[in-house]
Amino acid sequence: MMASFVTPLDQREPTPPWFLPSFLLPGFCALLIPPKFYYARALLSGSALAYLLLQAPRYTASDAAVDFIGGVYMGAVALKWLDFVVLHRTESEYHRSNPSASNPDINTGQFDSWISRLSYSFSLWTTTRGVGWSWQVKNIPRGVLAGYPRLRFVRMCLHRALWCLLGADFLHSVMMRTPFNQSDPLPNLFLQPLPTRLLVAWTAGFEAYCHLQLPYYIFATLTVALGISHPEQWPPIMGAFSVDSWSVRNFWGKCWHQQIRRSISTLTEPAVRLLRLPEKGLIARYVKIYVAFLSTAACHHLGAYLISRTHGDMYWLWLSQATVIMLEDFVIWLGKKAGVRDSALIRSVGFVWTYTWLSGNLTLPIASGIALHAGAARDPCPVGLADRFPLPSVGDGGFPSLWVVVVDRGVAFYFVAQALTLLEAESWSDVRKALWGGGAAVALALRG
Repeated sequence: MMASFVTPLDQREPTPPWFLPSFLLPGFCALLIPPKFYYARALLSGSALAYLLLQAPRYTASDAAVDFIGGVYMGAVALKWLDFVVLHRTESEYHRSNPSASNPDINTGQFDSWISRLSYSFSLWTTTRGVGWSWQVKNIPRGVLAGYPRLRFVRMCLHRALWCLLGADFLHSVMMRTPFNQSDPLPNLFLQPLPTRLLVAWTAGFEAYCHLQLPYYIFATLTVALGISHPEQWPPIMGAFSVDSWSVRNFWGKCWHQQIRRSISTLTEPAVRLLRLPEKGLIARYVKIYVAFLSTAACHHLGAYLISRTHGDMYWLWLSQATVIMLEDFVIWLGKKAGVRDSALIRSVGFVWTYTWLSGNLTLPIASGIALHAGAARDPCPVGLADRFPLPSVGDGGFPSLWVVVVDRGVAFYFVAQALTLLEAESWSDVRKALWGGGAAVALALRG
């Protein structure tokens, strides 16, 4: 079994379709066992989860980005198991709530049948942010209200899913024109000229932005369309970057997805108790931040290991975020002491600071570099639609520069995105705009 954990990268097998979903089974089955058998259910489920984790390096989806995200998911599930099976008496501590009911308590640890226990466990293990639960994580973007028209919501989610799918397709088309697909051996991202390094890192970042949202909106579309869930149970996965990302703290805590926020917070309270710190004290506050980011690094370490057999500098990446957040808080505190008040100008400075930090070598280049150095740019495009748009020719049959590719693909995707708005069209004006976008996209695709 341990041999699987050190399987050479070139000897991996295709990932079976059942493998990633099976990570939810140990925790799901554990909660079907009554709490009085605490040690039995923890031991049995923990052993099953450990077995699956040890098997993970055997497999590959033949896509470095997918393998990396899969590894992060496995780490998050392991922390979630520790949270709900080991550290808490889940059935008595957490319940589902219904915001439209006068009494929000639906489950309080008492189950009148195996069906109700099964429903409770299934709901717990298929939610990541705790939407509709008593433990719902903070800073979830506001979604639609109860009673929102089901068909309208399905159209919206289908639109977003297709936007993310085709966005990833066009972005990956750009990545395939970078040195990380056209050079052998693969170059080092950190040795590239600054403009190229920033372009590649941000393109990879936007591609991750699309990939992370795509499965969410697919599941939202399907479950709401089939009547399994309600529109209000699916708030947006990302926050408002244009409004809230004026600090690094806000970027990670309000704007970027909160899918693993509960998991990475699993060990924060135990760490504070272990160190015997005052729960509300300043030191405890930053201990929690460091422990949360250390847990994040551990999850991403697993993803990095699956594609490179290294830690991928994930600890530098994530612990540096905690340090910068602490320094940010100190600067904001000094500013308040000096009488500086919140204003549009101050927030503009904050936006510049945040995206300058994210562009630096300790953030996006590390985050994108681990997949690029594993050959992610050589993976095929998700759909291949972008490649149906021929690039402009350069004299004597030469290839256009990377910047020309970016502009060309950006214009093409703009028209494709306009055509996709047909899914949410509410008026003839909306239809005309969508048809105009579609016509422009077809014209670009047919150019010589």
